[in-house]
Amino acid sequence: MKYAITLIAVVAALGLGAVAAHEPDPTPETEELRAARDSRAWALQQFQRRACRPGETAVWVADKEADCLREVRP
Repeated sequence: MKYAITLIAVVAALGLGAVAAHEPDPTPETEELRAARDSRAWALQQFQRRACRPGETAVWVADKEADCLREVRP
């Protein structure tokens, strides 16, 4: 009987731990942040596709990349 109570307590503790570890459903704010991050990544990708043309220096490209990120970040 003593072991049965201990076993029940251990199983209950594990169950509570599993419930506590479960991630909550995404909130609208999280979805907004994910969309913003995706739009920044998209803007950077679009810029990088067009950035490296002959005659452009690495410093110029880095400056334009920084400008692009400043425009996209909230």
